[in-house]
Amino acid sequence: MRVTTLSLALVSLLLVMGPSLAQPVQPTPIQAGRAGGAVVDPGVRGGAPGAGGPLNGLTQDEQQFFNDGLRRFATIEVVTGRSQQRARSSL
Repeated sequence: MRVTTLSLALVSLLLVMGPSLAQPVQPTPIQAGRAGGAVVDPGVRGGAPGAGGPLNGLTQDEQQFFNDGLRRFATIEVVTGRSQQRARSSL
């Protein structure tokens, strides 16, 4: 009984999925342009760096939030001294 139910389920699945399983898989445009679909490193990008500034189209609040974060990121903080819990270890 168990084998029959499993067989019936498998046959039903193949009948439903059969046509789509028989179709050959078409390579994507990215894969089609490469030998065997291998990943290719394009190398160093030319031109000016495109990072570090805010995105275009920010609202005034978003621009202020970005500027505040940039200021906090650029602030250099230094820790000196010794820890109270470990008198023999330096920070």
